Amino acid sequence: LSIRRQRQMCKETVREETYKVKEGDSLWQIAVSVYADGYKWPQIAQVNNLANPDYIEVDQELKLPK
Repeated sequence: LSIRRQRQMCKETVREETYKVKEGDSLWQIAVSVYADGYKWPQIAQVNNLANPDYIEVDQELKLPK
């Protein structure tokens, strides 16, 4: 493989998914919709360095751990 292709593949595997917060969302609801498991909300909070996981804003972009 060329160096260019190796770099491209590396970027593809590191790419994170994100979620844009909507009105009425909570980390629990997001975890249920993304992972089908509300108990994964602490992982979302941790990846996003949320000091208060009860406070998320509409249109905020959250990183979603894999």
